[in-house]
Amino acid sequence: MSLILQIHSNAKNRPGPIDELAEYLIPRFANAGIGSFRQLDDVICPPGPWLDSAFDEAPGQKGELYSRKFDPRMDISHPSLFPHCALRKWVNFHPSQSCPEGYEYTTIINPPTTTTTKNDSGIPNIVHLLSPSNCLPSKTVRVLTKLTDDANLQPITVYVHSNTTMDNFIYLKEWNVFPDAKEGLICGVAKLNTVLRSTMDEIGMKDGRQKLLDEVSLGVKLDIWRLLVLWEFGGVTLDVSTLDSILYQPEEIAGNSTSSSKGYSDLAALVREWTTSSDDALLYWINNEERQRSPWKERIPFTDVIGSAPNHPLIYYAAKFVLKIANWDSDKSISDLGRTTAAKPIQDSLTQLLRQEWKNVKIGDVATITSSTKDSRTIRFLNGDQAFPSELTYPPSSWRSMLQPFMEKVRKDRLTYKRGKEINEISLQGIMKKYADRQTYIEIDSPFSCMEYKLNMHLTEKTSRRETVECISTNENFCSS
Repeated sequence: MSLILQIHSNAKNRPGPIDELAEYLIPRFANAGIGSFRQLDDVICPPGPWLDSAFDEAPGQKGELYSRKFDPRMDISHPSLFPHCALRKWVNFHPSQSCPEGYEYTTIINPPTTTTTKNDSGIPNIVHLLSPSNCLPSKTVRVLTKLTDDANLQPITVYVHSNTTMDNFIYLKEWNVFPDAKEGLICGVAKLNTVLRSTMDEIGMKDGRQKLLDEVSLGVKLDIWRLLVLWEFGGVTLDVSTLDSILYQPEEIAGNSTSSSKGYSDLAALVREWTTSSDDALLYWINNEERQRSPWKERIPFTDVIGSAPNHPLIYYAAKFVLKIANWDSDKSISDLGRTTAAKPIQDSLTQLLRQEWKNVKIGDVATITSSTKDSRTIRFLNGDQAFPSELTYPPSSWRSMLQPFMEKVRKDRLTYKRGKEINEISLQGIMKKYADRQTYIEIDSPFSCMEYKLNMHLTEKTSRRETVECISTNENFCSS
């Protein structure tokens, strides 16, 4: 009878009794400890399609903007029962590659075992490291291996997510909780690129424009990916440039010790903080009162490093807000804090959960989110000015990641602004903000409309394989003709 009802439900594109068993009963039994599923994570893995529909090897299209197989209003989200199994699949979902001398192809450092997997609540001992490719410098691999073998630290597992892995995760996965994730990324990148192109026109940049666009707009993709991977699996996210800034500090910062030993001790201190915390989320803040620098007169959430348990409400609302900013024409791509997809979604999420009270939470204290239907969740506020090198905390990375590549190109091409006037970071900020301010809600002279862009994309291009008006994916499957 259940099978007949399931077949009938599939024909109507509605969940049936077997779907309910998989999506409702099994997770609850597992979370209650029956079967000790989490102890088996990465030791015995279920079939790929059970982990995620993206791993279904049956013929057919993947990466559709929307799927007819589900209605997001009827689905219930649960943390993955086998996060390590799924993560192993994601980081190895594309073919391996050869690496140049001095680099090593790396997807996982310190694979989990039944003795190293963290089974209690809180932030999992997982680090999501984003890198342009899986070819990491050998010295970085050695440091991370040393870190995972350190007897003074709890064991962690490091998953290396390449740009291709990030694309696959966003575009191939069916996001029942965030159904606008794919279009949000497409539109968010295109919206920022409109500002960047206008900036290039004004300063007379002619060559190498697309390469610079790809480098700078990667920040939008990282802002979205970071929240989605934390929602799904929990852990701590950081990118390889942030890791390098921590590990390889200038000698003058290191003092009497070598820069490498200083960097390792700083990273070890961060890992100790991540793995021993009993809180459900860790949020670092920069530009605190004792280190405040203009023009920013408030503390700023440091989004380069965020930790959380899976399905945390802070991450849920932040992801909702980042996709709203990316999709809605009334939201600008750049503000005083740089990319609006970086710090602003965290601030908006905190306001949604705690109203304005979060502004009064002191560094070192814990904010508690209470719910009438679920257990309370916590967020610990930490001092990012002390935890990270100054080059990471000022200016905010959402500005730095845009300005640095532009300035390198300006110096290389010896560009000047208006009758030989020197171009600097302050003038670049002003130009970018000027063009971002012109991004308004559906006006005739508006330089970019997300609604118009997506409408044109749907009417003129195929979307099931991510072929868009402007293909922005690093995955050749999405951009091939």
